[in-house]
Amino acid sequence: MRASVLSLFLCCVVLTSGCASTALVPVTDSGFTALESDEKGLWKRAEEQTKRINESGYLYSDRELDEYVNAVAKKLQPVQVYALIPFRVRVLKDPHHSAFALPNGAVYLHTGILASMENEAQLAALLGHEMTHVTNRHGVKKLRDSKSTAAVMATVIVATGGLGAVFGPVASASVSGYSRDMEREADREGFMLMEQAGYDPSESVGLFEQIKREIEEDKIEESTYFGSHPRIVERIESYRELIADWKESEQPRVKNADVFQAHVKKLVLDNAQLDMQLGRYERAASDLKRYTDRYPGEAGAYYLLGETNRKQGDKDHDKKAMEYYQKALSLDPGHFDSHKMLGIMSYKAGDRASAKGYLEKYLALNAKASDRAYIEGYIRACDQSITPK
Repeated sequence: MRASVLSLFLCCVVLTSGCASTALVPVTDSGFTALESDEKGLWKRAEEQTKRINESGYLYSDRELDEYVNAVAKKLQPVQVYALIPFRVRVLKDPHHSAFALPNGAVYLHTGILASMENEAQLAALLGHEMTHVTNRHGVKKLRDSKSTAAVMATVIVATGGLGAVFGPVASASVSGYSRDMEREADREGFMLMEQAGYDPSESVGLFEQIKREIEEDKIEESTYFGSHPRIVERIESYRELIADWKESEQPRVKNADVFQAHVKKLVLDNAQLDMQLGRYERAASDLKRYTDRYPGEAGAYYLLGETNRKQGDKDHDKKAMEYYQKALSLDPGHFDSHKMLGIMSYKAGDRASAKGYLEKYLALNAKASDRAYIEGYIRACDQSITPK
């Protein structure tokens, strides 16, 4: 990845003259008539921003997953709302815990937050929260509450690295979020949306409790809204209050864990590799261990667990890495990448005979290996007891 990505919300827009009152009714309210003048400007900027994001290379490419998350979103809002706000949900390649919605109904979920979820009900809770920010017009309310565009930008953590060039000055790597009242409103109405759609509302708190555990385990807070420990605690408290007041009906409530996990199965592995690219090895290992608990027979996950340990570069982690590579081969003797890494690690440990065997097996299994010349150098060095260049 080019930078630590990307929970952005379009906040900066030039205010037009004649700005209307901040007393805006939700789009879902019968009193709603039309967007106001400054709001139309905000939507225009949001459409430009959506185009930039979608063309940036940060979108996670999985057509079936896109269709699935949009299908869940459509369960939460009636057709007439979609006629007013064309909600479009996409996934971004970013291992941080984040999700955001632009005023025009473009909703973005990070791979990191999806990888932390257990079921579809949790996805519905998050989508309901983000969609409420849009239907309740929180973007323009926040803009009007700010004394100037400079004040709006003061709430934004400006993108670093490649993102500044990709999204320009109106974009951000993360936002501070909305006011406490707006966030609680999004919690409350999002909770109602998932409950009305037949989901188990008690799952609404589960995602945020999981993220809180991950933050505490890793001892790392992110700049993203949902990666902030204080903000997560607020969300947990808010949802617990809602659950306490909720009157459970006799109607069966769904979680759809198996359906959800089937759709994010590949994403979890891809997200672990994104975490590794950022040096978040413990975070990647934690997700991979949950994955292997769910799918204990998949060699590729054990190979990645080996990688999370090897990249940490000490003897204890090297030992664990080799154990995971061996586990991968016990499940799939043809997993050539595990042969390769065992060969290189055996060579560096001084076991040239084992190294040669693993590396020759790697080349035999991977006829199109792009690193053939490099590996052949190791094999020659095993015979000559020298370090390959």
